Amino acid sequence: MKKKLLLWLVMSVALMIVGCRDDEENKNGQDIQLIENVNGTVMYNTNCNMWYIAVVQKGNYDSVTQYYPTNLDKEYQEANKEVVFSGKVHQMTQQLVVPAGTQYFAIEITKINLK
Repeated sequence: MKKKLLLWLVMSVALMIVGCRDDEENKNGQDIQLIENVNGTVMYNTNCNMWYIAVVQKGNYDSVTQYYPTNLDKEYQEANKEVVFSGKVHQMTQQLVVPAGTQYFAIEITKINLK
């Protein structure tokens, strides 16, 4: 019985160490895709205190994608700024509450300009 308890304890600690790594892949998930020259609007999510760029599908305003940048420059941190951006898209590990029809991802911005 003591051996099982000790084994369980060792395995639990090992899982916690692996699960708490603070590397880029663990923070943002694996790369999903690269996007280039996408039009969007900078917004602020007050529920999680994070900036994001909202992208609306043409002809379908019920479908929005929110990109949460890991590296948004301060000059772009202003609500309702229209931007054109490119970057590496990742799954977010943080769970967010978003409206129906909304997808959200993390993004490492590689290029951004005012529209």
